[in-house]
Amino acid sequence: MRRIVIPTALGLLLGLVLAACGGNASSAGDQAETPAVSTDRAQAIAQNMLIAYNSGDYQAFSRDWSSPVKLVVGERAFQRFRDENLPATGPFKAITSVTPVAGQQNADHASYQVHATFQKRESVVFTITLSAHSAKVEGLEFNSQS
Repeated sequence: MRRIVIPTALGLLLGLVLAACGGNASSAGDQAETPAVSTDRAQAIAQNMLIAYNSGDYQAFSRDWSSPVKLVVGERAFQRFRDENLPATGPFKAITSVTPVAGQQNADHASYQVHATFQKRESVVFTITLSAHSAKVEGLEFNSQS
């Protein structure tokens, strides 16, 4: 069975950007807090990114990203990621759920776990972290699933 290839460097670099922005700040009450950015907004951003993944349109894929994330993941990295993964995943079909990540909601950031289906993969999971101030993507992590 062919496994989806996720560039480790992509995840690490985006994690560093998020950490630099203070994305890990949390308090004991974070789990009960209302997300700083709505789930509907997170779903719209994820939907846009996945449609752009299908077409290979970097400008559309990165439309909702903050400037630091765009600096870390440029068009070449996106194209390499797509070229490596599209044969394994097939085109994006649908988002099945978008849920706030417990303990990662605060006044500055909101993280969401996105579950999506693809032609060749029943479940692909990734996490996006959005700035509460700009509603821009400040972190992006693709999770490998067997």
